[in-house]
Parts: sequence; C-alpha cells; structure tokens
Amino acid sequence: LTGTLPTEVKRNVEQSSILLYPNPANEFIEISQLPQSCTTCLQVSIHGMDGKLWIREKLLHQNTSCKINLTSLPKGSYVLSIQQEAATIMTYKLIH
Repeated sequence: LTGTLPTEVKRNVEQSSILLYPNPANEFIEISQLPQSCTTCLQVSIHGMDGKLWIREKLLHQNTSCKINLTSLPKGSYVLSIQQEAATIMTYKLIH
C-alpha cells in the first residue's frame, strides 16, 4: 500500500489555542482565538458521524472569532473541522 492520506492535520502552538464553546451547544457555537497569521481564508465544516456535510462556512483571514448557527442541525454528535489551504488544522467533536 503506497500513497498519502487525503486529510492532513497540522498543529502548532498558535492553532492549539483555538477555543470552541459552548460544547454541548444549543443554537450557536462560538469559535475564538483563530490564528491571526493566516494569509488565506479559513473554512469551518461540520459533518455528521455518518460523514454527511451539514454546514460549511468560509471565514475571512482578518476574523479571529466566529459564531455559527446550529439551529438547522438535528440533535446529535458531529465533527467540526477547521481547514486552511486544503489541510485540516483542528478537529473537534461537537455535541448538539
């Protein structure tokens, strides 16, 4: 078996300080302390445990926080990931 995995997780001290709250969440989730050194847009994706994409939002690089509306999501567990330049920089388990 040769090749590379399609998803790469990059972490550094600045990215490790990203906060996601509240978790469990009801109507909104707040993501703060996003890296200020981003030179490209960040993207936030929320997938169900079955892999279905529920939410995808692009963030401008000058934003260091964002609020995401979760009212369209059924109650359950999700995977929230933050991507930069097609690489996942952080992944969280989200309970709604």
